[in-house]
Amino acid sequence: MNARGKLGRQGERIAARFLEELGYQIRERNYRCALGEIDLIATSGEYLVFVEVKARTAGQSIHPSASVTPRKQAKVRQVGEHYRAHHPQYTQQPRFDVVSVEVAGKEEKVEHLVNAF
Repeated sequence: MNARGKLGRQGERIAARFLEELGYQIRERNYRCALGEIDLIATSGEYLVFVEVKARTAGQSIHPSASVTPRKQAKVRQVGEHYRAHHPQYTQQPRFDVVSVEVAGKEEKVEHLVNAF
């Protein structure tokens, strides 16, 4: 796996831990179907939360969340609807969040954008 892939996986682990510490229950990691992928799927109270994780090394000029383009948002929504159709046990209201992770050595900065799109 290349450095970008390793950073992405690290960011997903950090994001999952962060959400679990907030009381979220992670239901799926890297959910894939023919339509695409969602990094994390979690439940929190009345919500089924689809989470796009963006990780960057600290100091880059563009915030990680800025890379969640309208096209990516549409894709995540489409995959989220597919997931709901195939997992009727989850009756919670869907929500789409973004977790941004910036890594500098052992330092981590996490930002959680609730209902981001």
